[in-house]
Amino acid sequence: MKVAVPKPKLKAVDTPLFIRLGEMELKPTRWQIKGILEADTMSAIVGPSGTCKSFVALDMALSIASGKDYNGKPVTGGAVLFCAGEGKSGVLKRAQAWCKHYGYYRSNLPIYVSQKTILMHDPATVDAVKKEAAAIGDVKLIIIDTVARSFGGHNENNPQDMGAFIQACDDLKESLNCTVTVVHHTGHSSADRARGHSSFYAALDSEILTKAIGDTGIQISSTKMKDAEPFKTLEFLKVTIPLGIEEDSLVLELVPTREKPTRLSNNEEIALTTLTEALKGQGTASKLYVEEWRPFFYARHTGDNPASKKTAFSRARETLVKKGYISMKDDNYSLRDKARHTATEL
Repeated sequence: MKVAVPKPKLKAVDTPLFIRLGEMELKPTRWQIKGILEADTMSAIVGPSGTCKSFVALDMALSIASGKDYNGKPVTGGAVLFCAGEGKSGVLKRAQAWCKHYGYYRSNLPIYVSQKTILMHDPATVDAVKKEAAAIGDVKLIIIDTVARSFGGHNENNPQDMGAFIQACDDLKESLNCTVTVVHHTGHSSADRARGHSSFYAALDSEILTKAIGDTGIQISSTKMKDAEPFKTLEFLKVTIPLGIEEDSLVLELVPTREKPTRLSNNEEIALTTLTEALKGQGTASKLYVEEWRPFFYARHTGDNPASKKTAFSRARETLVKKGYISMKDDNYSLRDKARHTATEL
């Protein structure tokens, strides 16, 4: 049986709907976290299960609540509402670890965690959130973790259900003049696209994608930044913090972001591999004449005639030079450091 979607409340219009263009004031972008999270917007942190989406959201929330910079990026401090639909004990442990690591008292931070799941399709619940936020005062950020839990019995793929969820987020954002950040899973068939109806992504002002890096690291990257430049990918190491209760928890520590390897075509991989192999056969030589390299490439290439092999070899050599994998002088080719690292992975 389909659950009925509550109709949105109609509000009386008591202010002008339009303003003359010449009367509008041009203002600089206001940031909650400089370059990462814009103030008074709707944003999302999305990723597959196990990529620390909620952890990233909490890390940002604690920085805003404390006024501490977020990994070197200034924040606009204020109160935070964390609508936790799951893992409330995990939120507490990680918050305690964060406070211990950075030297804060948890009791001094204006961050408030929901005692039950906040159902965004229930107008009475949304109104209650607004009322409590107004009583708390200076709420700068509301985090909804996760979209799935806040949907109750509604359908993420249904445009009306998703539209009602977006409208509720906008209501909170506009009524409280704050940023609303939602934590959401990516789809089963795509690790870089938010699950559910496409109107979700369209409604966002910004989106952050989380990605696991082995067992101990994560990356966050900007997949949408509507009114500013996307931020550069950030990488974090999960660091264990003892809590003194026979349990440990984690904090996220910023580390240098590893360079994303340049993708090579099949012919480029063959060329790089065969140059490496041919150089090994030259003893101490560090360079190889093109005509000494050619037979190695031709033997590996699957082209059905000499002309196609010649064209593929020429294009692969030229591209590898442009991408910085090899260098060439007087038709002699040598490997650069980038190629030596890549060749071991091919």
